[in-house]
Amino acid sequence: MKTRLFIVTIISLLVATNVLAQTRTDLTGMYSPEKGSGDPHGFVNLLVSPEHTYGIVFFGGAVVGTWKELDEYLILEPDTTYNDDFYMYALYNDVQKNISIQFDGFGDEDALYSFDDDAVMHPVFNENPNCFNYPYTKSVKKGAYKEIHLAIKADKSYGQKDASIEALVYTFALDAGYNDFKIVLNELKQEKMYPMLGVSKGNKLIIEHKAFAKRSSWDEISDDDKHGIRMLTSHIGKPIEGRPFGEMVDEMWIETFYPVVPYIRKEYKMVRSDTNNLFDAECKDR
Repeated sequence: MKTRLFIVTIISLLVATNVLAQTRTDLTGMYSPEKGSGDPHGFVNLLVSPEHTYGIVFFGGAVVGTWKELDEYLILEPDTTYNDDFYMYALYNDVQKNISIQFDGFGDEDALYSFDDDAVMHPVFNENPNCFNYPYTKSVKKGAYKEIHLAIKADKSYGQKDASIEALVYTFALDAGYNDFKIVLNELKQEKMYPMLGVSKGNKLIIEHKAFAKRSSWDEISDDDKHGIRMLTSHIGKPIEGRPFGEMVDEMWIETFYPVVPYIRKEYKMVRSDTNNLFDAECKDR
């Protein structure tokens, strides 16, 4: 009797495991918003891989993370390793005399900066910037400054004289061993990433009231797309080591890897700001 019960239990477990595996296979693949979803990014693909990773890939970026099943639900948990407001990357360029500081991704946030012991912080861009160029770079003399401070304004006090606000201020060293700095404002952090709940309905996933239709199974996805999502998700949970930055050289786009430079402090403090912005990004009437 015990032997029979043991066999029945094993068969039940095998059936349950097979059903679960089939469910997971059915969920993997490529999805895109149904027509009329109103998604602001335009071109969007959601790729759900058998390795329990996913990527929401849109024009100009991607959000990646891990997924798991709970009954008919799909829980998408974004990777939050990349969770600081600012990141700095740096190299030494032996043909460059001055210090170059490039500001990337600052267009959509009211960001402030200052050097060393400057008591007042200044906007990186003018109020309501538009018509951007690339890159935005400030050149300073070697040894002129030892530190740069960065913050995001929590309110819309732009235009107020001597506006005092509490802000999380990041301080980075302008290390003499480098002369080519890239500062990136982490736009993904500003999106306030949080786990999302999807509901599986046939060949559709309903995620936060948006319908994603399945366009292809995982087996039907091209090798290039599979390679791309695996590259994007290979860094989940791992510390950031650096990133590539590109520039046009002789009509060719050349990318160079820049190692990350950790901040030396981040602290909440009261800061004063003025309206003396570093860069102007404003459409000119023709």
